[in-house]
Amino acid sequence: MNEGNKHRALAAIPLWVFTALAIGVAAGFAIRSFTSSKPILQPMGKVGEIEEILHFVKEKYVDTVNVDDLENMAISKTLEGLDPHSSYIPASRMAEELEDIRGEYDGVGIEFYILEDTISVVTTTSGGPSEAVGIRSGDKIVTVNDSTVAGNGITNTQVLKLLKGKRNTKVNVGIKRTGVEDLIGFTITRAPIKLKSVDAAYMLNNNTGIIKVNTFSERTYQEFRISLEKLIQSGMENLIIDLRGNGGGIMREALAMLDEVIDGNKSLLKIEGRKYGVEEYLAERPGAFEAGRLAILIDEGSASASEIVAGAVQDWDRGVIIGRRSFGKGLVQQPYELRDGSSLHLTIARYYTPSGRSIQRSYENGNQEYYDDFYSRYGSGELLSADSIKLDSALLKYTQISKRPVYGGGGIVPDFFVGVDTVGNNRFLQEVSINSIIPQFTYDFYSDNIEMFNGFEELSEFENQFFVTNSTYNDFVDLATSRLKNKTFSDRDIAMSKQEISQTIKALVAKQKFGNKGLYTILDDDDDAIAKAMEVFRGEDYKLALAEY
Repeated sequence: MNEGNKHRALAAIPLWVFTALAIGVAAGFAIRSFTSSKPILQPMGKVGEIEEILHFVKEKYVDTVNVDDLENMAISKTLEGLDPHSSYIPASRMAEELEDIRGEYDGVGIEFYILEDTISVVTTTSGGPSEAVGIRSGDKIVTVNDSTVAGNGITNTQVLKLLKGKRNTKVNVGIKRTGVEDLIGFTITRAPIKLKSVDAAYMLNNNTGIIKVNTFSERTYQEFRISLEKLIQSGMENLIIDLRGNGGGIMREALAMLDEVIDGNKSLLKIEGRKYGVEEYLAERPGAFEAGRLAILIDEGSASASEIVAGAVQDWDRGVIIGRRSFGKGLVQQPYELRDGSSLHLTIARYYTPSGRSIQRSYENGNQEYYDDFYSRYGSGELLSADSIKLDSALLKYTQISKRPVYGGGGIVPDFFVGVDTVGNNRFLQEVSINSIIPQFTYDFYSDNIEMFNGFEELSEFENQFFVTNSTYNDFVDLATSRLKNKTFSDRDIAMSKQEISQTIKALVAKQKFGNKGLYTILDDDDDAIAKAMEVFRGEDYKLALAEY
């Protein structure tokens, strides 16, 4: 890339430009770089010292060793010395990684949960092959291809290997259904299953809508645009985009999303690298929501492409940022396919928000400290109080319109802080959460009462009429104490946990009956960040924050 290539239309952004976190935090891959079998660079003419050492290890070492593992370790250690986000993906992991970025895999379309060695169906993909043959939420998978899978310590990975496979191939499952004595046999034809980037999109009230985006894959903008149009048709005037926990993905999808909410031909992002040159990406078309009130929700898990969205919205004074300081990843990686099908993801540039901010955190003290940042934030009190956020005055910038102060160097700092909710946090709640007892109880509770839940045809009806009774909560406590029989809990902790556990049970039931919209509709009733956004929209805080005078 040459220095003179200053502006790029969004449609021209190459697919290989992506901005996800390193493996283990989030994943994001592009497709074009993986389609060529030719190496990007020619190998050196002589065998390098590493290859020579590995040869001697293989031929002369006292014990048998896996040289491939040693080679992978050497590569990973080399890349760790560069930055936290340059990484090496072995060929064995590439198929799974590509599924995430393409937003699609071949399988049967079941979300499952393993409870006491039994595979319980949480939901089926709408329009997917399992739904088509009649599999339901609450069903339990006992056999797969005539082999018993219940009661033998099966793992999530093993279940996925059994159910996933090439499209148009078949898999036979035996289902145990509440109220039916014998197993029910189903033959499912595997098909492409779309991984949703938008978890849910719905109206919170008559004029405020919310779109929850969990990643930036190839399908994200398309899903976002469809959701946005539906909300606008429903009368939406205020929009909340929830990017909490969204670790990033394809940069192009983030920029396309921004183009729907930022007007004119404003700068959205600048990328600069030693060999990459400088490129600036601009808004290029009229967006569907360029004038209404806008809030972006972020937290310490919002990274990379999520920070591109939040940074541009903040820098152009287009909306308010609510939550906690984001992760702080401002590096861009390019994938290079290697001869054996593995991939090198090499940092080739930094990105800058419209005000010129780099939001990349320092990694000079090593990768371990870099990724332990969450614990550092917790220890410093930053997750509980905005006053604990450390700002570097040397990295001070100003927003484009109102000239508000904003800072680079460590993520996006929200305009309105919402701390971690510690109300009701006690030993009983911690233990039942760590040991997954709430979903264990809920999935059996749903199966045992499926006829009652089938009576709720509308989510609003369920929301207003179903409540977790004292009797149901006592049944939960009995299960929890029996599973955690080596631990003791105070009556006070059990009582303090009732509201949160009851809400979670109701939300998980809603997910089984109504999907993600049901889950989040129930959970959002007690979501502090969403409540803060609604409060800001209603009052003068929105104008004051953006200096709209």
